[in-house]
Amino acid sequence: MSIPIDVLLLVSLPHPSFLDVAARIAAHARHLRRAVRRSALILNRVQPGDLDDELVREQIEAAQAAGVEYAGDLPECSELARLDRPGRSVLDLGEHSPWRLALDAALERSGVLAPPPAAPLTALRASAARLRAIAASGGDR
Repeated sequence: MSIPIDVLLLVSLPHPSFLDVAARIAAHARHLRRAVRRSALILNRVQPGDLDDELVREQIEAAQAAGVEYAGDLPECSELARLDRPGRSVLDLGEHSPWRLALDAALERSGVLAPPPAAPLTALRASAARLRAIAASGGDR
């Protein structure tokens, strides 16, 4: 008897060949008759226009039809390469980085992370103001 998989998390670049590999991994888990409680797909290094590609959209829809939830996408982030070279963690991006915020949201939707406890309204307003400031600056930090 095999141990069930709580979440099969598939992370892919938003390109047809990479999405094909992710689909084959999910199919292989089914072929092996592994009990997978939940499967989720996260796209990484997404750039403007990537999700407009018809083939990419079709592959995401096919994954969803096969029971793989689309948990979200992570934007391209130049700071990640700078962190990776010296072996630093993505957590060093800071909790207000657009990439980190997208990662946290995708991991919550996928079931990997539990959503945080509800914050007081004032904290939510402050967070929203910080996000607007980051977006307005055009920075990816």
